Amino acid sequence: GLARVEELCWEGLSVDICQIICVDNLHGLHKMFKDHMMDWLTNSIGEAELDRRFMAQPHCIGTRNFDSGILHYSQWSGKGHQDLECHIIPVIAGADGSQPGVMKAMHALMDFIYIAQYPLQSDMTLDALKLAHSNFQKNKEIFIQNGSQTGSVGVIDHMNIPKVHALHQWMTNIPDLGTTD
Repeated sequence: GLARVEELCWEGLSVDICQIICVDNLHGLHKMFKDHMMDWLTNSIGEAELDRRFMAQPHCIGTRNFDSGILHYSQWSGKGHQDLECHIIPVIAGADGSQPGVMKAMHALMDFIYIAQYPLQSDMTLDALKLAHSNFQKNKEIFIQNGSQTGSVGVIDHMNIPKVHALHQWMTNIPDLGTTD
């Protein structure tokens, strides 16, 4: 389960840790999506309903189609995470448990994930990235409010999750260190 991070190991150091640790697409975006967002969506919508909705998606060339659902997968690759991301908005749209706040949070997060991976970045795309991040931050609390953010001790009433917290690093890492592709 998730454990609250009370004190970060780098607190008190005279460096900005966000300038030292570079973000990466697999761990910073795709695994964060699969490890956290998919769990929260499963708790919001229900495992069987989410699986049924993945099976019902029309075939899309260039991405994995989940004809037999997603429940039987025990091992995921980076490409598998990306394929989940391609399907997630239409899968959850209109589902019971996918109230407007869930949709707003997921739209913002998906915008963030896609913009962060652009092979070329400009002031305009970085502004769009900041807006997507801001919209996700405004709406992420829905996963606490609807009780879907759970761990081994039950509902988790905070968002002190390192991978979710680290999303803000992308706005400085991209201009400082270059694109993430």
